[in-house]
Amino acid sequence: MNEAGFPKRLFDRIDELERLRHPDDGSLAVHAGSILAVADAAAAPFTVSHYAARHLDFAIDHLTAIRALIVNADILPTYAAFTLLRAAVENLGSAMWLISGKDATERVLRALQAQYRDAMDFRKADALLEPHFPELTRSDGIGERLDQVRAVAGRNNLSMAKVKKKDPWNQIVRSLGFDDKTKDMAENLWKSCSACAHGDEWTYTLMDFEELPGSTVGIVRLKIAPPAAMLASMLSLTLTMAEHVLDLFDSLRLPSLGR
Repeated sequence: MNEAGFPKRLFDRIDELERLRHPDDGSLAVHAGSILAVADAAAAPFTVSHYAARHLDFAIDHLTAIRALIVNADILPTYAAFTLLRAAVENLGSAMWLISGKDATERVLRALQAQYRDAMDFRKADALLEPHFPELTRSDGIGERLDQVRAVAGRNNLSMAKVKKKDPWNQIVRSLGFDDKTKDMAENLWKSCSACAHGDEWTYTLMDFEELPGSTVGIVRLKIAPPAAMLASMLSLTLTMAEHVLDLFDSLRLPSLGR
């Protein structure tokens, strides 16, 4: 165990994931003839595999930040590590959601749904800046991008009504499970971390705390400490889910292992 009470193996697993961000061995390369290569070709000029790899990169970055806080800076924040963990879970869920469709058409649809939502969110964000700081806006190419989405949808016999829909976040993170139990665990992990990100009152049930002198009727003074053991368990579960996503990615990017 390290000084923060976390098993060293957890941080070794993060280091192993970090090496995937700059692979020199083609460990994330999609091979011709693979299931993901077929989906990428159908989605062109968009890609399913690159979007999934990008979400993996975001997830690993947030996991690396947790490692940097606890190991390098020797800090265990009360709430912030949960927020980082939430971002990792959401990005892992997005990667799994993209690649786990039942066939190429569903993978293309999910890639287009993600593209459409991203484009619309970008446009809305820029619209807030445009009246005040027009020089900072960056979404001039959104119209062309949406035209490409429509073209790819038409080529794959997908309606724009379907493209404009997207599974809610709880369903996306549930894709990290492989049965009802693990799906529930993934959603619970996400909800718990989200509660810390939002400052929800029920987060006190996650924390270590002791009552301090001076409490009165209706007002309890507490000393709140981050729960190292619980956070370690949550981190371990998240890393297991990351490895689950990578296993599926591997099975779909290589023709010899394709399902």
